Amino acid sequence: MSHQASKKLKLNITNYSVKGGNLKFYVKTRWSTAWDCTSSILRLKNQLKNLLNECPEILNNKIKGLLRTRSFFNDIYTVNTLLGPVKSAVKALEFKSTTLANCFIELIKLSQRINFLPPISDQNFKSTCIELFNKRWKQFDFDLYVLSYMLHPYYQGKI
Repeated sequence: MSHQASKKLKLNITNYSVKGGNLKFYVKTRWSTAWDCTSSILRLKNQLKNLLNECPEILNNKIKGLLRTRSFFNDIYTVNTLLGPVKSAVKALEFKSTTLANCFIELIKLSQRINFLPPISDQNFKSTCIELFNKRWKQFDFDLYVLSYMLHPYYQGKI
């Protein structure tokens, strides 16, 4: 996004008192920033559309094309839905108290999100997600994870 567009977007955010700040940018090595980025796009949907309608000349053609696509925000919502449990899992792994059960619980949450994905513009997206998830799922020692999950207080209803 150009400096002009960024400045105009900030002004629009201030004028409409949108909470959460400016558009967040994505860093390839951080899952949490990917979620922050998609979340900020959804939060600023109206401001981005206003920017497109009021000052299209300050946006590059690629951004204008994306914002004009009917399914763009739905697709972003879907990706954001999947990134939520991934962000939680990565965050959980950073704690010293994290157990195998915690990781397994986050994997289960992710599999549920994939199974209940809404329809999006790319019909292969869901099947690709399932394929990638299954590939990673097979890398785990499944019996050990099931045991740790069953022994976890969350599974037993104590949390």
